[in-house]
Amino acid sequence: MKFTVNGRDIIVKFRYQRRNPRARVHTFCDLSILKDGEITGLAAESSAGEAICDSRDQFIKTVGRKRALRNALSNAGLQEMPKTARTELWKQYFATTHELAK
Repeated sequence: MKFTVNGRDIIVKFRYQRRNPRARVHTFCDLSILKDGEITGLAAESSAGEAICDSRDQFIKTVGRKRALRNALSNAGLQEMPKTARTELWKQYFATTHELAK
């Protein structure tokens, strides 16, 4: 997914990991920022977010994605963006995921 916030293009990719059928599901969110049309990763430890679904809970992909994206934004320091910019990013995210669900 690609979002544009405050003139910055942000690429968001999700991936999932489950080691065995009874294990917890890990949802990972990787962020990259486009500069001059090329992908430039943020600092390795601050460009990813993770959400872990407990083995006793039902795995819901949309919940894991939202939590992983929230954590990735926080880890990357993008939570310090003005509230209007964060709101725009989340609006774009929900518009994109709503389109994907059709």
